[in-house]
Amino acid sequence: MVSDLADLAEGLRFMENEQFAKAAVSFSEIAKSKGARFETCELSAMCYFYMNDWKNAERNFSAAISYLESPDPKLYQHRGLARLYLGDFSEGAEDLILAIRYTPFETLNEKSALLGAAFSACVLAKDARAAKIFDIGYSHCPLELVGEIEKIFIPYLSRLKMGADEKEAIRKRIETMHRRAVIDQALFARRAKKQKEELGGLIGSLEGMRIEKRDENS
Repeated sequence: MVSDLADLAEGLRFMENEQFAKAAVSFSEIAKSKGARFETCELSAMCYFYMNDWKNAERNFSAAISYLESPDPKLYQHRGLARLYLGDFSEGAEDLILAIRYTPFETLNEKSALLGAAFSACVLAKDARAAKIFDIGYSHCPLELVGEIEKIFIPYLSRLKMGADEKEAIRKRIETMHRRAVIDQALFARRAKKQKEELGGLIGSLEGMRIEKRDENS
């Protein structure tokens, strides 16, 4: 046990210093000596993920997920991304949609990376759910969502099997989407500010109200 804890601590230090290959070796040693468990699988998966070793990341995320007693959206999100980068678009889309499903709705405005990845995976998988995911993300954080879509799609253009003209058309559509998102983000911010002011006024009015007690004898 002491040796295991020492290896785990060493691996975590390597991760803090972004020495992910060395960290993966430390976690692997624990798995070899005592058998794989959730912590070693999850940490190894993150190391491989940061190394862009999508195959080993996907394998270790799958192992970590097998130990879960309740869903962890972050694990599904990272495995979905690994599968997306491996070219397994349908499986990646399913994982990313599961991550959305297991994420509390009220926190989705903070999950532009997840929504952007899920949308991209669905588009590449020709999954009709892409439109719904885009609507959810755009209604929460338009500019951030489009930024995440750009982050995934622009590098992917060189790998897609289509003509140069088609790729350029996609690039231009994304640029147009970005310009539109800048405008909409500003509109949303002004609308949110106005709603906040109106809500503050309503609360102030209600706090100033005095409700008379009803005379039970009347």
